[in-house]
Amino acid sequence: MMVQQQKSIQMPGSNGPCRLSRRIAASIGLTIYLVVVFLASCSNSTPPPPVSVDTLSIRDLYPKALQIAKAWNADAYLVFLETSFWPTDSPASQGASFSFRSRSMESIGLFVSYDKATGEFEDEWLSLANEARPREEIADAAWRLDSVEALEIAQEAGGAEFLAGHPDKDYLLYLRLEKRQADEDQRTVWLVRYYAGMPPSADLRIVIDALTGQVLEAE
Repeated sequence: MMVQQQKSIQMPGSNGPCRLSRRIAASIGLTIYLVVVFLASCSNSTPPPPVSVDTLSIRDLYPKALQIAKAWNADAYLVFLETSFWPTDSPASQGASFSFRSRSMESIGLFVSYDKATGEFEDEWLSLANEARPREEIADAAWRLDSVEALEIAQEAGGAEFLAGHPDKDYLLYLRLEKRQADEDQRTVWLVRYYAGMPPSADLRIVIDALTGQVLEAE
């Protein structure tokens, strides 16, 4: 007796919809995976490294500058001073300047500068003929905060973030001790200025009370 073998015959296209569904699901899964990987890479991106900065200690330099001013005129008094600050290991010029006035010599002032590269002080007379208004005295007791401390406060108040956001720029950075109207009072303050780019394309100004260390402005 001849036994007839039965074969299961699969009709063409009978599993087509299943295969299509699997392909669509795989495509969607791959898309979701790529999106998750992309978002993870964005969230784990390394933030720019902080820019370390240095400055001169005005408290260390001021006694010598004042001595030079007193030799010029015994009643000399300070009206403002300025020093630079710079990224660590920067070749930027590093120095400080002091401006003095005398009550017995109204038409002449004295400008004393310090150059860190040479360690030398230099002084020169200044004509006050074109000065818009007389500068007020900054008494020694009106500023307890050194430039180094003022810079630390400014960095924490937005300066460090500003520098990190403007890497590889030519900076113009300085601190100035001056009298300034703050709120309704005349205060002795440290004005800390950050400029990024030459000519400056972005800047930040931070004003700090030189007696208390309070941040008065940061903009």
